[in-house]
Amino acid sequence: MNRQRRPWRIRRFLILTGGIVICTALGMFFLHEGRAQSDQWASILGLFLNIAAILLTIDTALGVRGGVAAGQQRPDAEYLENLAAAASHSYAAESSVRRLQDPDLLPIDWRLGDRDLMDHPSNIWPDSDVQPPSIQGTSSVLEAYLQLPTSRLVVLGDAGSGKTVAALAFAIESLAVRMPGERVPVVLPVSTWDPDGQDFRSWICSRLVELDPRLSELDRDGIPWARRLASGRDVLPVLDGLDELPTRAKADVLRNLNAVLDREEPIVITCRTEQYRTAVVAGDVLTGAAVIHLQPLRPETLAAYLPRTTRPDSALGSGTKWTPVLQQLGSHPDLPSSRSLATVLSNPLMVWLARVQFSDTDADPAELLRPEFHEPQALRQHLLDGLIAAAYADAGRHHPRRLSAAKAEGWLVYLAARTARSGEQNVRWWQFADGMSLRVLRVVLVVAAIVLAAVAATIVLSVEAGLARGLFFGCLFGTVVGVAVWRIPWLRRRPQPTAVRPTSLTQGPRQVGRVLVVGIIPVAGAVIANVATARMSWDAVGAIIAVFSTVLVGLVAAPVEAEQAVDPWRLLRSDRSSALTQGCLIGFAAGLLATTAAWTTLPTAGTVAMGAAFGISSGLVWSIAGSAWGRLALVRLYWWATGRLPLRLMTFLADAHHRGILRQVGASYQFRHELLQARLAARA
Repeated sequence: MNRQRRPWRIRRFLILTGGIVICTALGMFFLHEGRAQSDQWASILGLFLNIAAILLTIDTALGVRGGVAAGQQRPDAEYLENLAAAASHSYAAESSVRRLQDPDLLPIDWRLGDRDLMDHPSNIWPDSDVQPPSIQGTSSVLEAYLQLPTSRLVVLGDAGSGKTVAALAFAIESLAVRMPGERVPVVLPVSTWDPDGQDFRSWICSRLVELDPRLSELDRDGIPWARRLASGRDVLPVLDGLDELPTRAKADVLRNLNAVLDREEPIVITCRTEQYRTAVVAGDVLTGAAVIHLQPLRPETLAAYLPRTTRPDSALGSGTKWTPVLQQLGSHPDLPSSRSLATVLSNPLMVWLARVQFSDTDADPAELLRPEFHEPQALRQHLLDGLIAAAYADAGRHHPRRLSAAKAEGWLVYLAARTARSGEQNVRWWQFADGMSLRVLRVVLVVAAIVLAAVAATIVLSVEAGLARGLFFGCLFGTVVGVAVWRIPWLRRRPQPTAVRPTSLTQGPRQVGRVLVVGIIPVAGAVIANVATARMSWDAVGAIIAVFSTVLVGLVAAPVEAEQAVDPWRLLRSDRSSALTQGCLIGFAAGLLATTAAWTTLPTAGTVAMGAAFGISSGLVWSIAGSAWGRLALVRLYWWATGRLPLRLMTFLADAHHRGILRQVGASYQFRHELLQARLAARA
């Protein structure tokens, strides 16, 4: 997408530059001709411009109609298939991280949910002749879903029972059998939706744009393609994690869905059993939805799955190192070790932990039968404790060299304890500064401001006054800036990520950009023309441009909804671009104001140098101290110096996600499971 937009950027730059040049030439010509002659020339030019505008409007209208007539009958079909391809790629990548495809999906067992959690059978199976109607047993959520005339299903289960994996597997299997033009299943984390502040369709639109940014483009009616797809019959929402919302919010979601969903609109929801029961009591059942409850894994399911996850062992004939363990589970199920192992491995999360630590390494799973693990709780903690060592046994995708498991474990323990203290599960890069006390944070920011200002002033002033004087005045200037920064109240605020060009599903930002372009051209032309004809003083020109630059700061940078961002890296790059853009504009405005103000009393080269030093310092201080990206750059140095977190923090988080320790939810990371987070936090 970015490469495709570069020619448009070049055209816009050429149009902007050409407009300024033309307006400048016209301004100088009119000033030279005098007012009387200028009025006549302006009238003549206005007539020709109006004629050109009318012809351009007619040509554009004919072009749009011709393009629509010559185009495909369903222009949204291309966007729908692009969405399907993007969803397939995204879910395949997540499946690879979770090792779901190697060798195959873990079979699941389920039963039909309690009647008090479902709608009336006549609303679910309106034309069924079977009494009472039900769903035939199957190991696939998709096959259960296809048996429902209403195409509405709620998947319930206990903690770690595989609800998220079931939702992901449902989407992958649905995309595999999907025909062109059919609905696209989209997995949507319910935790990113606030029913009180955002309607259901708008929330889906924002998530679709994350999945495929091309859907933010507008159709011929000015409607974003994401809105068109979400409002039609093109998306199958798979709402994962209803239990992650507060109790009142869960009930609001159910009531909201019953109000906005059309009668034939499908939906799939996953939730923990007790939380869903509470939401139903406080709100309502999901109209037309059947409910299934995920069951614990049986020993025969484990016997068919685990041996396929590791290489054959020649010493065991056709078996693997899992064979003796599984044989004991089958032949001696009443032994304490067998009961404990069967209880623990009935949970899909624990099966994944066991696989990571034994199937993918040289470790022997027979140690799971040792006497110290006769209690299921002890065995669960053992599997949780061994995850990090097994996950960091080899070099990761983001680390060319092997990362020490002990070092990684120390960093993860700190992250788990920090998130536990904050009372939430999300690991957000823009909130790392919140872990420092306000006084320590202010000291770090002030020291950074002193260093940046001193270095910038020294470099600039040394060119004019020499190295010795430049160094002296640079250090003095840096100290003054540090004192000023210490007294600035906005250091206490917590900057949120921003973007230079905010992503929105409306035409607002685009209209702002057009207004700015239209405003820049005549203003710049008038200023340059007046200066060239000695009609305006340079200090007045500097004040106008400086004020205009500071106004631009508020227009080019807009807050980003972090919960709606695509991923942490993209949000970080967006905020970095915004911070640097704001810094350049503020530095330019501050330097220009300082120079023009001092030039009237002391018109020397030293004045220009001091103004440049002031402008550069102001821009640097604003970019670093006033942005989420800049504060992350500073606080990660602090955390690294204290040994709590790595210097390459974002790389470490991405690597932990690839290894399966963390999962990614929008622009945030979360520990793979709350049991893992709680276990690590307890070791802090």
